[in-house]
Amino acid sequence: MIRDSDVLGNGIYKSTDAGKTSTNMGLQETGRIGRIVVHPSNPDIVFACALGRVTGPQQERGVFRTIDGGQHWERVLFAGENVGCSGLSMDAHNSRTLFAGMWQVEMHTWGEFSGGPEFNMTSLERPDGKGQGAMTGHAMILNEYGWLWLNRDGSPTRLTEKLYPRLLGENATAQDRLAMNAYLLAGITEYWRAYRLYAGVLHFVYLTSSEPPQGYTSDSFADVKKLELNPYFRDYMSNAFAPLGVYLSFWQPTLTTGNTQSLTVMMVNDEPHSAEGTLTIALEATNGERVEQRTTRFSLAPLGQQPQVTGKFLLKAVAETESGGSTASRRRVSVVMAKRSPN
Repeated sequence: MIRDSDVLGNGIYKSTDAGKTSTNMGLQETGRIGRIVVHPSNPDIVFACALGRVTGPQQERGVFRTIDGGQHWERVLFAGENVGCSGLSMDAHNSRTLFAGMWQVEMHTWGEFSGGPEFNMTSLERPDGKGQGAMTGHAMILNEYGWLWLNRDGSPTRLTEKLYPRLLGENATAQDRLAMNAYLLAGITEYWRAYRLYAGVLHFVYLTSSEPPQGYTSDSFADVKKLELNPYFRDYMSNAFAPLGVYLSFWQPTLTTGNTQSLTVMMVNDEPHSAEGTLTIALEATNGERVEQRTTRFSLAPLGQQPQVTGKFLLKAVAETESGGSTASRRRVSVVMAKRSPN
C-alpha cells in the first residue's frame, strides 16, 4: 500500500559491511522502489522495481538493472510514463527469468489553505465533484478517503484534533464524535460508490492501532480483543458498503415547511444478479415516527447502476384517482449517454 503521507526515497543504497555504512548508488528520481532482486550467484547484478513518485507522469519508473554493482543502471522494462513496477520476482530455477507486475497509479494530496472555500458536505450534492484522475479509462482503487479518524475511546487523533471541535463544539462527548464520524464516513462512502468512478472503494482501515493521545490514525473497534466494532460504525458502514448501494444526494442542514423538495437518490447493484424492489424516502422524527414518506419501485441490472439505458422513451406524468380514473401527460424523449470529462 502507498500513502500520501509517506516520505519519498532518494534512490537505492548499497552496503558492503552488513549495514554499518551505506552508499547511495543512484536512481534518485524514482521516488518509490518497492522491490530489489539480487542475482543468486553474482551480487553485482541487481534489479530494482521502481513504482515512481505516483504524483504524475515520469520516465524514472519501471524495472532497472545494474551489472556492475550499481555504478550504472539500465532501464530494462518500461510500460509508460504513467505506469510503475509494483512487484518483481526471479524464477528460482532460472535466474534469467523474472516476473514483473506493473501498476498504473496516480495519487493526489489535498490540503487546506486560507484564501479559498473549505470543503462542505453539500459539495457532494454536485455530480461534478469528481476525484482527480478518476476518468482515466483504467481500473482505479480509491483508498483512505475519509480522514475523520477517532481513537477507539472516541477522542480525536492528532490529525483530527482541530476538526471535531469545529463540527460539534468544544463540549462534545466521545459518543457525539463517534456518531458523527460514522455518519459522515458513510455518506462519503455512498457518494464514491454511487458515481462509479472507481473499480473499488476501500475504507482505511479494518484493523490497525489506537494510541491516544499520540496516534495519527485508528480503526473503529469498540473492543479489539473481541473484534467488536463501534456500534455507530457498524450500523452506518454496513449500509454504506452493502451490495445494494443507496445514496441520498442531500446534505442541507435544514428543510423549510410548506416547500416542495426534490431529492435525488442514486442506486448501485454490486451483485451478479438483478435486483428489484421498492425505494422509500421517509422523514422520521427523533422517536422514529414517520412524518412523511414516498415509495417507488426500482429495477437494477446485475453489477449495474440506475439508470443506464439509452434509446427512445415516453416520459409520463400520471394522476390516478381512487375511483380508478387517470389523466396522463406524455413527452417523447431520447435517453443518451452523458459526455464524460477528459479529466
